Amino acid sequence: MTFSPFLKWVGGKTRLLDTILPLIDTRMTAYYEPFIGGGAVFFALTPKVPVFLSDNNPRLITTYKIVRDRVDDLIGELSLLQNSFLATSRERRKQTYLVIRDIYNESTDELTIAKLFIFLNKACYKGLHRINRYGQFNVAYGDYQKPLLYSDGNLRDCSEALQNTELRACNFTGQPKSKKTSFISTPLMQQLARVECSSTTARNSTQ
Repeated sequence: MTFSPFLKWVGGKTRLLDTILPLIDTRMTAYYEPFIGGGAVFFALTPKVPVFLSDNNPRLITTYKIVRDRVDDLIGELSLLQNSFLATSRERRKQTYLVIRDIYNESTDELTIAKLFIFLNKACYKGLHRINRYGQFNVAYGDYQKPLLYSDGNLRDCSEALQNTELRACNFTGQPKSKKTSFISTPLMQQLARVECSSTTARNSTQ
């Protein structure tokens, strides 16, 4: 079954799935994606083998873990946040967004981080993810007329797809060493050539 990502992601591969998916070796015995981002390829594949997903962004990985492990709590929190935000006049939403952004940057609670990560992803300018020198998210408000933060069905589908996956906050050198199937985005291929890799890749891809 194919699912859609619950996040917008710059550089996401949704539009390239028709090119990428035929390259995937369906005989895989494990699947690794060291730059998960929005997860378009993973959610399209939903591999029925051991799955190892990682990213160097710890708050992104925290969000994936909450979607996997506490989706009902997350949906409840997002419902309250979305209703409150949309009830605010459009003129005041930018200030509300900035307050929420500050709360996100200071928060250490995992459910709050996940809820606000999704909110900021959907409400910020073009779904960008950017942090400043202090590690704080600083993307401007997107000023959308009626931003949709989430879909119950989509989040539950993504939670189902993430069951039994291992999620790690690390860079690509922290991946388990194995000669299994990996999906690695093209711009990172040159970097991978400089380190010991668990598998080779060709263009956007797989082996």
